[in-house]
Amino acid sequence: LARQRALPEARQPRGRAQADGLFEHRQYRFAEGLEAKLAAFKKRSAGNSAIVVSIDHAAGEMVLDHEYDATSLEEIAEDLSEAVPAYVLFIYKWARDDGRVQFPFCMITFMPAAVPAHLRVMYSRPVLDLRDHLSVNKHFTCEDHEDLTDEWLLQRPLRKR
Repeated sequence: LARQRALPEARQPRGRAQADGLFEHRQYRFAEGLEAKLAAFKKRSAGNSAIVVSIDHAAGEMVLDHEYDATSLEEIAEDLSEAVPAYVLFIYKWARDDGRVQFPFCMITFMPAAVPAHLRVMYSRPVLDLRDHLSVNKHFTCEDHEDLTDEWLLQRPLRKR
């Protein structure tokens, strides 16, 4: 009987990011000014630009680590730590075979294989809410910084999800 009562609650949609950027299920919020910076980043990017975001668990915030303009994924991968996960928000300039140019907004969860389980859980939980809140076109996961290349990205489908 208790399971039957819990079933309707389990079917409720997952917590969404609220207007103040606070994610209900883990209480992570955007650091001061980060949400505005992300919005400006999406509007101004001419491609091959990135923002790297990490979680400051003690403060309960998602914070900006690095910002890149006109760069490749290889250069970003060089700066990523092999011991700390991160979210790479990347706008890629994709020149299609038919001459059209698109700018897909990708979120890459960089999760090195050597990361302890508690950090894996901490970075895995807000992924869907962060993706939805930022209106990301595609989400990918990468475990090795050597794999994080432009060729690696082109092997993934860049169409809308």
